[in-house]
Amino acid sequence: DALSHYLVRLPDADAARLVPRQAQALSRVFPVLGRVQAIASAPQRRGLPSGGVELRYRAFEALKELLAKLAEERPLILSIDDLQWSDRDSARLLKHLLTPPNPPLLLIVAMYRDDEQDAEGLVSMRQILAEPDAQHQIDVRTIELSALSTAESWRLAQQLLSPGDRDRVERVAREAGGSPFLIGELARAAHQGESSGDLQSAIL
Repeated sequence: DALSHYLVRLPDADAARLVPRQAQALSRVFPVLGRVQAIASAPQRRGLPSGGVELRYRAFEALKELLAKLAEERPLILSIDDLQWSDRDSARLLKHLLTPPNPPLLLIVAMYRDDEQDAEGLVSMRQILAEPDAQHQIDVRTIELSALSTAESWRLAQQLLSPGDRDRVERVAREAGGSPFLIGELARAAHQGESSGDLQSAIL
């Protein structure tokens, strides 16, 4: 979806230059990319399958080609939140993108909850990264993000709220329980005149 928004905003000539050879397969499997005029109007290739494994393979190849073209022009980052909720098909797509031949040069930042280690998406990704062809192509780094300390929570709340409002800063920092997301939401609610306690109850 984010990729389609980016491509729609490009000048027609720039978007056309990025269109992959299997554009029709790409828009068939990922309909949101059909909003991109350059992809929607791409010439129809003969012998396009109506569905099944072959159509999916062609779509994966087309996405790989599109991302490779983008990566040649600018640094490319693919951000995936809540990886634990992905499925086996998503893992297959990532494997196709990341392994030879000709994987695009990109940084993938994938985030997941550490209490969901047995989720299907994470199990599939671990299997992919353990394969020999992946190990030679992918530089994997794991960064564990623990809860913010009391001092860190205070500093973040202070940046988002009025530094002089010590009572509100202290309450937001305390009620967020070390979660930077909750600190941001509670601070936003405070700016809107809501009670932080009420918002936290709604979130939880």
